Amino acid sequence: MGKTQTPDLIAFLSARALRRTPQRLQILEALSQAETPLSAEEIHSRLKGLACDPATVYRNLTQLTEHQLLEKTFFSDQVARYRLKTPHSKHHSHHIECRECHEVTEVDRCLLDQQLKALEKMGFQKISHRLEFQAICPKCLD
Repeated sequence: MGKTQTPDLIAFLSARALRRTPQRLQILEALSQAETPLSAEEIHSRLKGLACDPATVYRNLTQLTEHQLLEKTFFSDQVARYRLKTPHSKHHSHHIECRECHEVTEVDRCLLDQQLKALEKMGFQKISHRLEFQAICPKCLD
């Protein structure tokens, strides 16, 4: 995922009437710089010179997820991981995880778009889903 600039992050928070605390901004900044979704522990370890306990990180992640700024996902280890949704995100993303090295790679499109549209036509709203891919990556096959 490309880096999101701090003004964009501030606009994210302002658009949802959320306070711009230093902790919240650093959490969002850490996620904007990540190539793959991060766990709360990984985010906490990336907070630079900021007095922020793990409970604060969890509280912020919950609130930011509820306000649709973050996407929460799980991999084979069943640890919640978070990724930043940008204003340009058309939809969520899926990932494939290597069974051997556990490297995670983003799948660039949702393969269920047609099914989701069909469900909407049937009257369903606020539809969500989770789709997991697991395989052995090319590096581990060598």
